[in-house]
Amino acid sequence: MTLYTSDFSTKRLAVVTGYYPTPVLARNFLELARRGRATAGKFVFIFVYWWKDVPRPPFLDDLEAEGVEVKEFTLMGPIRQGLQRAWIRSPWEAIQWNWKAFQEIKAYFSQQKFHLLFFLHTPWYSELMLALAARMAMVPFVMKVFTSTQFPLQVHRWLAHFFIAQLMSRIIVISPEARSLSLLIGYLTPRYTVIRSLGVAGRQFHRSDANPDKIRSEFRLPQGIPIVGTVCRIDPIKGLRFFLQALSLLRKDFPSIKGFIVGGQYDPSETWEKDLKEYAQQLGLSDTVIFTGMREDVENFYALLDVYVHPALYDLFPFSILEAMAMELPVVASRVGGIPDMVEEGITGFLVPSRNAQALYTAIKKLLENPELRVEMGKKGREKMLQNWTVDRAFSDILAFFKDCLLGSPRKSY
Repeated sequence: MTLYTSDFSTKRLAVVTGYYPTPVLARNFLELARRGRATAGKFVFIFVYWWKDVPRPPFLDDLEAEGVEVKEFTLMGPIRQGLQRAWIRSPWEAIQWNWKAFQEIKAYFSQQKFHLLFFLHTPWYSELMLALAARMAMVPFVMKVFTSTQFPLQVHRWLAHFFIAQLMSRIIVISPEARSLSLLIGYLTPRYTVIRSLGVAGRQFHRSDANPDKIRSEFRLPQGIPIVGTVCRIDPIKGLRFFLQALSLLRKDFPSIKGFIVGGQYDPSETWEKDLKEYAQQLGLSDTVIFTGMREDVENFYALLDVYVHPALYDLFPFSILEAMAMELPVVASRVGGIPDMVEEGITGFLVPSRNAQALYTAIKKLLENPELRVEMGKKGREKMLQNWTVDRAFSDILAFFKDCLLGSPRKSY
């Protein structure tokens, strides 16, 4: 595919992101920075820490090693968590810190004279402060990618989203469903653009690069047993309780079956992972389900699975489904959010109603009993992924969008 070749050699662009970057996001940020540096006259990667005294993520060193300019700022928030973990002694300390940081950020934007700021995976408080500073520094174009699935929200966050939306030149979403959710949680503005190819944030795996035997050896799994699983953060919205219920039903038909939950919870103040493990014990699944925690080698787990399962209660565009498709896995997923745009019913997998363990069980069972169908669906899933969600296509679309913004005519969809 031919990349968009508009001339950005005189433009000053910056990508803004924040803590914590997952391993998947870190790799994608690195690729984006490489291409941005090769395209723009000046390209800066701006990284915003959520609290002081947070370890520097290693991928920033990788960026600098490749010649990418990195600028770092530190804000204080959320204040509640800062107080709980003794990062701050009082809300007043956080306000003082953030006011000083805001002045520093505004001065930096004024000095750099960026043409465009692009926000990716930034929390609302840093987004609000940096967007306001950019507008006061007369940055012409300030835009963000909306990827959240958090709902409902507290009133103060809804109001923050409303003000952020007024500061943005455009809000980019990866599907019409994402636009609907963003409007619902406060991003009230008509300035939206849909860029579906940005779903490329999943890693572009291939089965030949994976080593499933490493995982089989680590967990002492015999050859020939059915294995199903999911790769996601542990969060109630991911519907993992229904996966466990379906696994309990599947064990009656496949006594040797194993189920993997690859991932952990991001917020250590919650008890979601502990509660889910206790629920697995209540269902008698202690010897059936394996909780791996956070892992970087997820391609090895995908290669081990017979069926990939995504039982989310709601999800806009789960990147793990793209990764599973890249690994030629059939997908069983909830028919919610943007998932029907990803999984073709009966072609690349099966879609089932959310919160329905029986439907999950039926779909997974059908695939486990039909190895030829699994292979066929897996191959078609990879074909679809390569047609729609490649790095080249995503970067081409975003460059076309940037050029149209600079020319004053951004389209509604790319």
